[in-house]
Amino acid sequence: DGAADIFVSKDGIQNMFDVWTNLALSYDAVTSTFKLYKDGSPIATTLAAGFGPLTFSNPGKLVFGTVQFMTTPPLNNGTSQPWASFLTGQLDEVRMYNKALTDAEVNALVKLEGRGK
Repeated sequence: DGAADIFVSKDGIQNMFDVWTNLALSYDAVTSTFKLYKDGSPIATTLAAGFGPLTFSNPGKLVFGTVQFMTTPPLNNGTSQPWASFLTGQLDEVRMYNKALTDAEVNALVKLEGRGK
């Protein structure tokens, strides 16, 4: 079906625990580029050559803080996996946009949130 999984990762992120941290992920379909941001600054870029526009068919439920097989009941109609773990922090201000945000837009959103906007 042409479906593919793309992973964007960054090891060793400093000062991410015990403080509020803004994480953002952006995808630009024109360049097939994913960017991961921490507190408004890009920290990882992944090029997925030829990936193109995101299309979703029967996407199901969105899961934050864990993977679908760790929910109760598991959303994949399977069983939980003991190797998987949950986010042990808190989520706040989850947003989704229908366009790729630029570096400047991500940075501006972080600054506005810092001022309570």
